[in-house]
Amino acid sequence: MKNNVRILTRTAVLIALTLVFQNLRLIPVIGSGPQSQYIVGSLVNATLIIAVGTVNIYAAMTVGIIAPVVAYMQGQLPAILPYMIPIVAIGNIVYVFMYYLLEKKSVFAGIISGAVVKFAFLFFAVRIMLNLVKNMLPENMFNKVAATLSAGFSWPQLVTALLGGIIAVIIIKALKRAQV
Repeated sequence: MKNNVRILTRTAVLIALTLVFQNLRLIPVIGSGPQSQYIVGSLVNATLIIAVGTVNIYAAMTVGIIAPVVAYMQGQLPAILPYMIPIVAIGNIVYVFMYYLLEKKSVFAGIISGAVVKFAFLFFAVRIMLNLVKNMLPENMFNKVAATLSAGFSWPQLVTALLGGIIAVIIIKALKRAQV
């Protein structure tokens, strides 16, 4: 019973922390420009890996599913494309799963492989989704959405996943030293 409460509590704290990080976009200095994706994305990716390292893979997947739902509700994902929610959620799950599979051998191998696979998945999934919805949107709207998604779901995803993983490793080590 005590272990279940600990898992639930830690998962809830990590979800809350993820939501706080996502709301950093509302701060003008952070949210107004390309730095927003790097700051917020890195911190959200850090919480995903921290969830694996301090709770379990299921907690990490839960955080990874909730994050894009909230991002969509905040308008960070295009309102006309709710298809982005499952794409981002699967990208997050792939990231934590790769880390989970490799962390025992090498946390850095887990972070690097997770980041690369997440990046590749998001890169190709967004392009496939854009091809599928191309005829559903007016051309000028599609071009704007396609440009935004293509830029945001390319190499910045690799950078934020790598940075988030590095941040997470530092925090996980500190938490283990503190026996939290």
